[in-house]
Amino acid sequence: MVSGDIVSVFSGSGVMLTFQPAVGVQVMITNYYNTGVSQTNLTNGTITSVSLKDSNATIGNSKTLINNTNYFSNVALGGTSYSAFTGIQI
Repeated sequence: MVSGDIVSVFSGSGVMLTFQPAVGVQVMITNYYNTGVSQTNLTNGTITSVSLKDSNATIGNSKTLINNTNYFSNVALGGTSYSAFTGIQI
């Protein structure tokens, strides 16, 4: 990937979606999507910060910068919920 490339990831039903860029790569998460009960997190693998926990379908606009050390996870907590996000490499 190079600067300006778009990143899009989609999860299956009830699956934790984790995106950890390669070493030296930075990505700005611009939007995240959930179809039901969900939790959006920033994590470093040891400490997890819950930035949004919602019981409804959510489209979140964001300017969250992530890298290999501090990265993004999104989990659809309901059995039939899905989650996704888009971002751009900077």
